[in-house]
Amino acid sequence: MFARWTDYLPRSLPRLPRGGSLGLQTRCGRRDERCAAVTAIAAAVAILCSMAWPAVTGNVYTRDDLGAYHLPLRYFYSQQLAAGESFDWHPGLFGGFYLTGEGQLGSYHPWHLFLYRFLPLPAAFAVELLSSYAVLWGGVFVLVRRLTNDVASAAWAALIFTFGGFSLLRFVHPNALAVIAHLPWLLWCEDRLLAEAARLSQADRPRGTPARRYVESQHVLRLWPAYAALTGSQLLMGYPQYVWYSLLAEIAWFIIWCLAGIRDRRFRQRPGMGRFLPVSASLLFLPVSACLLGLAKSWGLALGAVQFLPTWEMLHDSVRAAAGAEFLASGSLHPANLVQL
Repeated sequence: MFARWTDYLPRSLPRLPRGGSLGLQTRCGRRDERCAAVTAIAAAVAILCSMAWPAVTGNVYTRDDLGAYHLPLRYFYSQQLAAGESFDWHPGLFGGFYLTGEGQLGSYHPWHLFLYRFLPLPAAFAVELLSSYAVLWGGVFVLVRRLTNDVASAAWAALIFTFGGFSLLRFVHPNALAVIAHLPWLLWCEDRLLAEAARLSQADRPRGTPARRYVESQHVLRLWPAYAALTGSQLLMGYPQYVWYSLLAEIAWFIIWCLAGIRDRRFRQRPGMGRFLPVSASLLFLPVSACLLGLAKSWGLALGAVQFLPTWEMLHDSVRAAAGAEFLASGSLHPANLVQL
């Protein structure tokens, strides 16, 4: 079925002009494309600067969960780091509270350790809140740039996703947004890893010289630990439900690759390479790619175990461990809402 379905797909794609799509090049030209890209980038910088302005003027964000939860715990965290003492247990909450198990402090993430050890609390808190938007913008930009070869499209996509409704509403949940900020970078690494796996699984691909084979192996060796490190970084942020959402998106990306026929993008302009892989190659692609991604995820889980295991342990002592279906479905959309799509 897979082979017959891909027979209906085009065997080659038109070569895109450098810097954008065919339509944009013919309608607007490069000057208008650059203008559109600069406009989107300037808008992103302006929005980020406006969000940083309260911190620059000496104020601190305290709305909602920020003041009721995150800021007090980060004050305790910074004090413990300055004194060189443990921050896993807060004796002033509920007669003793397991902070690391609760997770939202993200206390073992290197970024948090650095910020709250070396910066004053107001500055560290502001940088933590705003850095996720910068990381998210950069990730969406490089991902869309890779997919479209269009700087303007990438800049506007990054602007819309980074400062859209979902991301801005998560401002009061900094750990949730920090986990999502990893997602476009994970998809970018996954896309490149799948491209390398597709190349390695081609039975009739040009073998090349030993130097070329060495370079190809180095691509995998660089991408694989990056993919694992990003997964570990997500887990260290202490918001596992959003790590699950991210994993669902990564699985969907993998499925789309398989259903689309698996193109080798880097060599699509070379003779004989601008086509979909045959069944023999696709059968080899599945175990190669699944092995690469699965091992990377396993290493990521090991990197984040210092945060994930305490959270898993605390879950069993929580009332949510025995939550019913009504509680678990609270806040969810009814399936009938799918018609809005």
